[in-house]
Amino acid sequence: MLYGLRSLIMGILLGVILSLLLYGRLAPGYKTGYHFPAAPILISILAVAVIVSVTMRYSMAKINKQNIIETIRRRNI
Repeated sequence: MLYGLRSLIMGILLGVILSLLLYGRLAPGYKTGYHFPAAPILISILAVAVIVSVTMRYSMAKINKQNIIETIRRRNI
């Protein structure tokens, strides 16, 4: 969860900064205002949360299925 949260924060900050820089460079040629990309940011937050939770559930299920003692015995043989 921490890796997902950290990457989200860094990615959102970098994306917003790059979006503002691109708007600043392209704005003199167009007569439109800056629109904050709220919907794509929310979609990315939800996507990362779903991917991280599915991955965590899958890995926990695999860990819980394994018998630790049998795994140690197989590796020592």
